[in-house]
Amino acid sequence: MDSSFNLSTEQPLVLIQTPADEVLEARLVRARPDGIEAYFAGPRAPALPIAELVTLTLTQPDVTVNARVVNCQVDGVGLSYRFDVDAQGRVTLGTLLNQRGAVRVSTSTSAIDVAMFVKGAEKSARGVLNDISETGASVLVATEDERTLFASIRVGLEFLLPGDGKPLRLAGSVRNRSLVGSAIRYGIQFLPKETQDFEAIQKRIYAFVIKREMERTAPLR
Repeated sequence: MDSSFNLSTEQPLVLIQTPADEVLEARLVRARPDGIEAYFAGPRAPALPIAELVTLTLTQPDVTVNARVVNCQVDGVGLSYRFDVDAQGRVTLGTLLNQRGAVRVSTSTSAIDVAMFVKGAEKSARGVLNDISETGASVLVATEDERTLFASIRVGLEFLLPGDGKPLRLAGSVRNRSLVGSAIRYGIQFLPKETQDFEAIQKRIYAFVIKREMERTAPLR
C-alpha cells in the first residue's frame, strides 16, 4: 500500500498519520469541531481499521488534531472515512472554524454555586448553575434573592467549573425569568464586549461542554 495519495492541490487536504507512521493524503470533505470527513479516490484507496487512533493534519485551516476512525463507506470508486476528534481537538477546531454552535449541557450532579452581581446592590445574590453553553447559561435563584435581581437587565456572574482552577467572571444580559418549583430560573446571555478576556473564557466553557457531552453520550460498559 502506498504511504501517500496525491490529490489536486485545489482541494483542501487532510494528512492522516497512522500508528505505523504512514502518512496518507486524502481530500477533505467536511471539517466540524466534533469530526472530520475525508475521501480517498480510486480503487487503491487505503483501508483503515475502525477504532484506529490517528493524527490528522488539515491544510485549510492549518491544524493538527488527534482522532479515531469511526466510519468507512464505499463512495463511487473510492472510500469515505469519518473521524471523531478528541476533546482538545474539538476546542481547537471549534475556535478556528467558528462553527461551535451553542451546545447547552446540564452542569453536573454536584451544585455549582454562582455569585450574581447587579449595579446598586450592597451584596451579591446567590444561585446554582443549571445549564451552560458558550453563549449563555441558566441559573436557579432562591426566591429571597429575586428582590435583589428582578429590576436589573445586566448582571455579573462568577462561578468555578469542575476541573477548572480559576473562577470565570462574565457579564450577562437577563433574557428571561421563570418560576421553577421553589426557585427562579434566570436565562442569561453572555456579553462578549463587556466581559474581559471573553474569548479565553469561552474556550474554557467549550472544553467543559465537550467533556460533559462526551460523558453523557459515552456507551455503557
